[in-house]
Amino acid sequence: MSEIQDITPTPVVELLRGLIDYAGFFPPAGLSVAQAVENYGRYQDSDVYWVLGHLVLPVGKLLDLAELLTDDLYEPLRVSVVMPAAADPAAFLAGIEAIRDFNCEYEFNALIDVIECKVDSPAELIAANAALQDPEFVCFWEVPLNDNVATMIDALVTLKRETGKRGHHAKVRTGGIVPGAIPNVESIANFIAICARQQVGFKATAGLHHPLRSTHPLTYAPDAPCDVMHGFLNMFLAATAAYGGTTDVEVLAQILQSDQPQDFQVEPHGIRWRDQLWTVERIAETRYHFGLSFGSCSFTEPVLDLQAMGWLPPSDESFFA
Repeated sequence: MSEIQDITPTPVVELLRGLIDYAGFFPPAGLSVAQAVENYGRYQDSDVYWVLGHLVLPVGKLLDLAELLTDDLYEPLRVSVVMPAAADPAAFLAGIEAIRDFNCEYEFNALIDVIECKVDSPAELIAANAALQDPEFVCFWEVPLNDNVATMIDALVTLKRETGKRGHHAKVRTGGIVPGAIPNVESIANFIAICARQQVGFKATAGLHHPLRSTHPLTYAPDAPCDVMHGFLNMFLAATAAYGGTTDVEVLAQILQSDQPQDFQVEPHGIRWRDQLWTVERIAETRYHFGLSFGSCSFTEPVLDLQAMGWLPPSDESFFA
């Protein structure tokens, strides 16, 4: 256990443990594979390593990753691979073959145990799973936030039941790099509520660089447009509420809209929002079974913001400067 983890309040530790999948290769950071892997290795060695989840890369960059592993310079990497959309079955199948080959060659340096794939219909989901034929993979299926979201979650439930595999989860896109790409609060609240009722775990991706709902530039360009972005504390505390039985969309939307640090209070035995107290046990269960992680192209921004809020102790790590 790191010194920072040891002095962080237990409810915060349970909320943040393994929460952030590092996706530095993807926009708006857009780093090279080499830089993203180097950053991930440094984060693994930091005092906040316990907040770090998987390294996220597209399947087309596995050869680049393999070249970086030849000198055995890094701790073993946990890798989540973003696949071609299920609408392109040939590319999806080729990606699966590339992952199998990679794992056979490099499993002691970097192991791919998670895949992420966009699916737009139950038929695409069924076809992609049939091509997968690998029960050891955890699968996050990115579903569209439209009128068919309930149908897609139903299809996931059916797939889990018919395959007997627990590792089928949903994925939701919560941001973007252009104005208008960020889904509204109601659609996110509805997604969380449906997943909770159906007991389908999920991860989020895009736009969750900051703990609380707030306005920020959408990219790192000097002239980048700004928009209101969802907060990852809002997201995963709304998930905690939903997993505990609060699946009223209006209530979840209110949690997602809370934008002041004082809206959420850390107490010795839980985290409070208004008159709701989520216990350490409820938070831990939610993170393990339901609100699983989020992908972010920055690891330092979330950590620095949490330190500024007082949820994490200050760190002397030079790369957080």
